[in-house]
Amino acid sequence: DFGANVTNSTFYIYILGTPVPCNIQNPFAAAQGSTTVCSNSFVNLLTPTVSGYSYQWQFNGTPITGATNSVYAASSAGSYNVVITDAQLCSATSNSITISTVIAPVVTLQLGNNTGCVGASIDLSGGTPEGGLYQGIGVSNNTFLSLNAGSFPITYSYTDQNGCSGTATDEIQAVICTGLDAANANEIRLFPNPAQNIITLELNGLQVRSVEVVDLSGRTIALETVQNANGTIQFNVAALANGLYGIRCVLVDETIISKRFVKAQ
Repeated sequence: DFGANVTNSTFYIYILGTPVPCNIQNPFAAAQGSTTVCSNSFVNLLTPTVSGYSYQWQFNGTPITGATNSVYAASSAGSYNVVITDAQLCSATSNSITISTVIAPVVTLQLGNNTGCVGASIDLSGGTPEGGLYQGIGVSNNTFLSLNAGSFPITYSYTDQNGCSGTATDEIQAVICTGLDAANANEIRLFPNPAQNIITLELNGLQVRSVEVVDLSGRTIALETVQNANGTIQFNVAALANGLYGIRCVLVDETIISKRFVKAQ
């Protein structure tokens, strides 16, 4: 029906019609997995994809910025639902999904022994929490063995009783120990590594003639040093700049053992 009204030669046209009914049905949302997730993970929430529909996921009743697909990765504890809208701007809201979270383990790795001789096995340690798995090139049954010199990344992974997991990475150095029984290099232990203030060199009975700290250029660095009766030597590294350093041990038989450590605040 059309109607016209004339006022001061101005025409007003009114178009009367019947509203288009909304036939959109409430969507169904589901989790693609457990609704209890680790704090460092997520679970995908899904709703069927329909051509011509738009999507807006909500968290505790508030629209989530950028969450406008039929799939949303939920990682925070709370209530989620999705609002769908069709081409006629009719909207409908899905059922709610409640997500809960459990704290994932904090996994760290500072290798207790990060330097060894080529061809000599090293038992890996330093990963926390204990009970995890060491992995990397040359690693088998939590033991490292390399036939080539170089730097090798070691990854430590741990999974707790809730199925939550985490990983951490450190590096181990395989060096050519000329004129040295390969086992000797592995008997010397340097800790903690990285170090902030005091670093300890554990000699494990080896007879050492001299020990010095060097930088990457090979320059000897004078540090406050304490030799203890229990066969350990401690260095005060607090004044060193952050970076990579070496400790060079000369045994009484003139063989040399080198260890590396990181100074970090």
